[in-house]
Amino acid sequence: MELRAKEEERLNKLRLESEGSPETLTNLRKGYLFMYNLVQFLGFSWIFVNLTVRFCILGKESFYDTFHTVADMMYFCQMLAVVETINAAIGVTTSPVLPSLIQLLGRNFILFIIFGTMEEMQNKAVVFFVFYLWSAIEI
Repeated sequence: MELRAKEEERLNKLRLESEGSPETLTNLRKGYLFMYNLVQFLGFSWIFVNLTVRFCILGKESFYDTFHTVADMMYFCQMLAVVETINAAIGVTTSPVLPSLIQLLGRNFILFIIFGTMEEMQNKAVVFFVFYLWSAIEI
């Protein structure tokens, strides 16, 4: 009986280790969210600093080539923002799904459809202000 109890205890311990304890899952989730937020923070910080430095050096001239300067990083950060909505939808975060989805779709429309496909928009000063405000808000 004693050997059987020890064997069952050992099997239960192995089962818990293989399934993952709640603490382990919480730590994994925290680590994942930390890394996701760090990457987003670094991406939007790069955009913000780049635009600020270019404005300080070039002045108003920096407004007109903003898209060609930082669009790749903005595309990356915005595509990664899809994960934020997925996190809310599957319960990784407690964020409401609908506001997250509306923000994602609105920004994607402006970035990919209006700025990305309409070449006449890419050289407008409004791109500087939109990217600057988005990056400041996300930081």
